[in-house]
Amino acid sequence: MVQNSLMLYLIIFQKMNLKIEINAIKNARDEFIHSFSVNNKNLVDNFKHGRDSNILNSIRVHKYITSSKEKGKVESARFLESINLTEKTVLKELTDKDIDIIVNFLTK
Repeated sequence: MVQNSLMLYLIIFQKMNLKIEINAIKNARDEFIHSFSVNNKNLVDNFKHGRDSNILNSIRVHKYITSSKEKGKVESARFLESINLTEKTVLKELTDKDIDIIVNFLTK
């Protein structure tokens, strides 16, 4: 009986921890996306941080660069296609060269 109660407690505790971890990841992703600005002087570093972070690297580039509405969705999609990327390209797929080209597009 005590062992069953302990097992139940452990299962509940693990589910609570999982929910906390999921919320932390969701918050980190939301914060990263909403912090985007073409006026950010660390734009290259932000892209590289997103690319190298296991929590952030599955964010779509198109979503990231259009989140602030400083660049339009159609304009951004056409630009990405012009450099052989798509709206579905995620941060982890970017090379340093891709990042430089994207930042140049965003800051012109």
